[in-house]
Amino acid sequence: FVEVTFAEGVIEGAKEIVKTYGFGALAQNTFMLGEKEKKENYVHFAELIKFIYQSKRNTVIIREGVRPVRKTKKRKHKTICVWLGGKLRNTGLMLVLGYMLNVSPEWKESELSIKTIVDDEKDYEARLESVKEFVTESRLHADIEVLVKDPSADAISFTILNASKHSDLVFLGMKPPGKDETGEEYAKYYETLITRTSNFPPTAFVLASEDIKFSDIFK
Repeated sequence: FVEVTFAEGVIEGAKEIVKTYGFGALAQNTFMLGEKEKKENYVHFAELIKFIYQSKRNTVIIREGVRPVRKTKKRKHKTICVWLGGKLRNTGLMLVLGYMLNVSPEWKESELSIKTIVDDEKDYEARLESVKEFVTESRLHADIEVLVKDPSADAISFTILNASKHSDLVFLGMKPPGKDETGEEYAKYYETLITRTSNFPPTAFVLASEDIKFSDIFK
């Protein structure tokens, strides 16, 4: 089915699709977008992300990224790396997407890896047990790795890049826009996100509009 929307600009048209797209009782809950590379478009793009989020829809932004560095030339399976944040805000949606890829024909039998970072060595065991419990509850088959942030690095993205450079696809959560946050303010966050992940493998930035419990979906 094809639906054509007329609008004065791409962003305005996208907002109209967010509001009206659907087929009967079937309505979309997730929008997939390509990254915006030109800085002059960042503010409008940030306003679109805010609009999708405030409309209680999820956002997935795909970035082509850098071709992953292979550990060995004989590696048969693709790898999907899901990064969990401390608040686990986007975790459910990222795991749903990772799982759906994992069972798709092109990504069949791919290796799913779940990684997270702690600021201090003393938090390692607690975070590891927390993630293990989460994975067990969700009945996922995945490798788990807890890393300690490199104190010499200026940004946490340095640690993420080093641990993800062999991955075929990386899932990273995005922070939600604040209730009173302007498009200009959220555009600065988006610019920082794009800059700090410039050397990453193909990446999906995920922003969930609601808490999605993975285990409830795949019972």
